[in-house]
Amino acid sequence: MTVLKANVAPGLRLRACGVTDVGRQREHNEDSCSMVIDRGLFVVADGMGGHQAGDVASRLATSHISEFFENLSPEIGRA
Repeated sequence: MTVLKANVAPGLRLRACGVTDVGRQREHNEDSCSMVIDRGLFVVADGMGGHQAGDVASRLATSHISEFFENLSPEIGRA
């Protein structure tokens, strides 16, 4: 579980939590989530259960998208 806190606007606080669950069909969890709070970004990727390396695909998707937004210039799109 990931819990992040940030002040996004005067008088407004945001608390976010990302949790995934293996569910009833699979033996391991292939889902992934990521947050970039200061950009207001929440990324969720379904792991394509039953397909080879679905967990790798979902982890790559969330990490690359998050890294892209974390590395943007500070003047662009801050929440």
